[in-house]
Amino acid sequence: MVTVTAVNDAPVADNQSVSTPYQTDLDITLTMSDVDGGSPVTWTIVDSPQHGSLTGTGPNLTYTPSAGYSGSDSFTFKVNDGGADSNIATVTITVASQITYTILLPVILK
Repeated sequence: MVTVTAVNDAPVADNQSVSTPYQTDLDITLTMSDVDGGSPVTWTIVDSPQHGSLTGTGPNLTYTPSAGYSGSDSFTFKVNDGGADSNIATVTITVASQITYTILLPVILK
């Protein structure tokens, strides 16, 4: 007789790269896969972004860039399926630069 014992496979958290316009909040949906499936999962932020803040609960978060910030930011997260933690995944965020306009006025020489 052969006995097969099921084991829990850890979920896999997905890296993401996203972007947002200058001073604009960004809705982010974290993603993962779990071959065992069916188990409820918990989402944990491992490292918070340095140039903004996160609100909401995983997998649905909103990133708000710090006032006046443009450039790259990131945060990391992991998932637990009740039996094992996933890898730590990174979400990289690009906050676009402020758009500036140059207004040229005519110069009248006398």
